[in-house]
Amino acid sequence: MSTLAATLHITESEKTALFGIASESLRRLYNAGYESNQAHMQEADKIEAEGVFVTMFVEDGLRGCIGYVSGIDSVHDAVAELTRKAATEDPRFSPIQKNELDAVRIEISLLGAFEVISPTDEIRIGTHGLVIEHGRNRGLLLPQVASSRNWSREDFLGAVCHKAGLHPEILTDPKTTLKRFQCTKLEANLRDL
Repeated sequence: MSTLAATLHITESEKTALFGIASESLRRLYNAGYESNQAHMQEADKIEAEGVFVTMFVEDGLRGCIGYVSGIDSVHDAVAELTRKAATEDPRFSPIQKNELDAVRIEISLLGAFEVISPTDEIRIGTHGLVIEHGRNRGLLLPQVASSRNWSREDFLGAVCHKAGLHPEILTDPKTTLKRFQCTKLEANLRDL
């Protein structure tokens, strides 16, 4: 994969392709009769992203968020798979039911390049996401999580530590890796697709 920018510029046709793939995947899962669209697949695979996350909301409630931090070979395959998993396999939530499809909002987050930082480096709430790694523990929070919860910088650092099962004091351990990243967030209501 080539060197990635911090944020990705996504064209309207790429956005249409991504939501077409997500919509097709979700509707196929619930036997709502959608066929695969080769043009969507080809358009989506023009996108180079470090990682991809798909988040599902029913009305305003979070119902699933699953993603790949890295190793994306095919954006269209990742979006299709993650859409199905976010709808049915996030263990924190009950699976989305067929009768809820008209109330589903899909959010696709395309992750840009990761930058290793120290805990004292700049972290812009709503712009940067965070990844923390220590031993086998790893946690990631997307940029929109901190801004939607009105977190301070310290709240965000503490939350990413908690997500990884770590205490915030681990940030000063030299064996800890902290990374920031930016992402391009796209969202649409399933009924509009």
